[in-house]
Amino acid sequence: MTAVAGQGPVRRTIRRVFARPNSSAPRWSGIKILNIVCGTTIAWMLLWMGVSHYWRLGVELQSQGCLPWRYFVVTTHAPATIERGKTYQYQSEGAPLIPDGIRIVKFVAAVPGDHVVVNAAGISINGRFWGPLNADTLRKGHMTVQQVTKDYVVPPGKLVVLGTTPVTWDSRYWGPIDKMQVNGRAYHLW
Repeated sequence: MTAVAGQGPVRRTIRRVFARPNSSAPRWSGIKILNIVCGTTIAWMLLWMGVSHYWRLGVELQSQGCLPWRYFVVTTHAPATIERGKTYQYQSEGAPLIPDGIRIVKFVAAVPGDHVVVNAAGISINGRFWGPLNADTLRKGHMTVQQVTKDYVVPPGKLVVLGTTPVTWDSRYWGPIDKMQVNGRAYHLW
């Protein structure tokens, strides 16, 4: 028994799939559009919930920030290890001029055991110059060069956090922070 050309089940299915719809019938019904919108919304919500459990967006709100970037992706969990030279988010606590509880992103420039020298020239870590002091920043902080001049080794459980812009208000002025203040790893976007 042979099938008549053009009448096989595969060809009928192909013709049905590629057949032009009836031009008088609406292409999208209201129910179909509602289902697509609801499905897309639910998919985005699930994606957002999954991503936001591990990551959040950080935005520098000051007109002149401490780092050259304004947008960051920040982890929602404190990192297991903290490495020198990487950016982290920490929560302010006890720093002059900064209310407690503010989230701040800066470089961890020195870890326990590093040698830090702050003097009129600026701040050096392990003999390597990081950056100068800023006269305007000292004035705003009601400090003098003599008050911020230090020579110390970072103690256990402490970190030196620094910015890179001239107006940064950081550990060169008020000293190291507690490691427990770090609550996320920050990755700059732009």
